[in-house]
Amino acid sequence: MEKLKELNPDITIETETEHLNIKNLWGDDTFMIRLKKSESDTSLDEVKFPYELSAVFHTTNNLLEFIMQPASESYFDDFANFTFYYSGKEYKCEFSEPTPQLFTLANGFRELSESSSTDYRNLREFRDFLRKEELPKYVQKYFENRKPISFKIQGEFEGEDLDYKLFAKHFNFYVTYYNRSSPKIIVHEQKHEIETYEIPCLTNESEFPSALTFNPIDPVLLDMFEISRETKNVRLKYLFYFQILEYCSFYYLNDDLTKKLRDIIRRPDLLHNPNEYTKLIVDQFKENFKHNDDSMKLEKTIDDFCSFDDIRIELKKNLQFFTQPLEFDGGFKLDAILNDETCIDKPPKQIMRTVKNNIERIRNTLVHLRESRENKVILPTEKNNNMIIPYLFVVRRLAEKVAIMHGK
Repeated sequence: MEKLKELNPDITIETETEHLNIKNLWGDDTFMIRLKKSESDTSLDEVKFPYELSAVFHTTNNLLEFIMQPASESYFDDFANFTFYYSGKEYKCEFSEPTPQLFTLANGFRELSESSSTDYRNLREFRDFLRKEELPKYVQKYFENRKPISFKIQGEFEGEDLDYKLFAKHFNFYVTYYNRSSPKIIVHEQKHEIETYEIPCLTNESEFPSALTFNPIDPVLLDMFEISRETKNVRLKYLFYFQILEYCSFYYLNDDLTKKLRDIIRRPDLLHNPNEYTKLIVDQFKENFKHNDDSMKLEKTIDDFCSFDDIRIELKKNLQFFTQPLEFDGGFKLDAILNDETCIDKPPKQIMRTVKNNIERIRNTLVHLRESRENKVILPTEKNNNMIIPYLFVVRRLAEKVAIMHGK
C-alpha cells in the first residue's frame, strides 16, 4: 500500500488484526474501503482518486474510469463509443465492464455517514449490486436485468497542466450537443469552509402580532414570492426577488404619473386656464422622464416605500458581513454598506442609496455575467453562492415591503 499512499497522499490507512481500512479517498470522509489483509489487492497501488470526479485514474495505462450505478443493458444502446480531441491530445471513450480495481473498491465499500454530497462516488449502489443475494427481495427485484458498467476515457491525462474540471465541462458540453440524454460527468467542488449566516426574522425582535390586516397584493407578485421561496438555487432566488422590485417600480411610477395627470384634468377651471395647466402637465412629464431609466425608477420606489428600519434586522443579524468590502471569485467587488456597528443605530445619510446600488450591481452581474462598468464576474461557485445569501435576505425584505405598499 506504500505506492497507493504515494499517489494519494491525503488518504489514511488504518491497520486492524485482519483488515485494512482505507479512508479519505477522493478527500471524501463519508465512507471507507475495508480490505482483508489476506486479500489486499496490490493492483490498487496504481490507482489515483481525483477529488473532482466520481472516477478512478489508472496510472499504468492512462485510463480514467468513471463509476456508474448498475443500469439495464438497453440503457447504453443509444451511446456510441467514440474518439475526441482536446488540447491537441487524443482520447478514446467506451462503455465496458468495470476493472478489477473497481470491483475491489465496491466490495470493500463501507458507509461512515448517513449521507454524502457526492452520493458516495456511486460506490454504495455498486456494492449493493454485488451483494444483492443477501438483500431483501425488493432490492433484488430492483437489480433485475441490470449490470455494472463503467465509462472509460483513455488518453494523455498526466501532467500538471491538466484541469479535470475544465476537461469534464468541455466533455459535457460537446456530448450533450449531439445527444441530449447522454450521461454527463459529475464535477464535485473541493471542500472548503463555508461561512454560515443568521436568518433575520422579525419575531426575533418582538413577538408575533396578535392581529394582522391582510391587504390585497397583486396576484403576479404573490406568484413571484411563491416561486422565489420554492427555488433552491440562491442566484435564482435573488433574481426573482429583484424582479419583484423591478415590476413594482415600473408600475408605481406609471401609476403615479397617471394619478397626477388625472388630478390636473379634473380641475374645474381647466378650460379657463389652459396655459397654466399645460405647464403643470409638462412639469409632471419632465419629472417622470428624470426617473425614467430602470435604475432611477428602482431608487425612487425604494425611497418612497422603504426606510432603513425595514432592513435594520437584516443588516444587524450579519453585521460583520456588511461592514467589510467583499470580493467574489471572478473579481467582482462590493464596498461595505456600513462603516462599523454604530451605523445600525445611526445610519449614514445615503445608506438606502448604497443598499440600492449594491443589490442592483449584484443583480446586473448575475444577469449579464459581468457588471457593466468593469470586466469582473461572480462565478457560479459554492463560495460565491454562499456570499450572496446576506444580500438575498436584504433584497427579500425590500421586495416584501414594496409589494405590501404597491398599489395602495
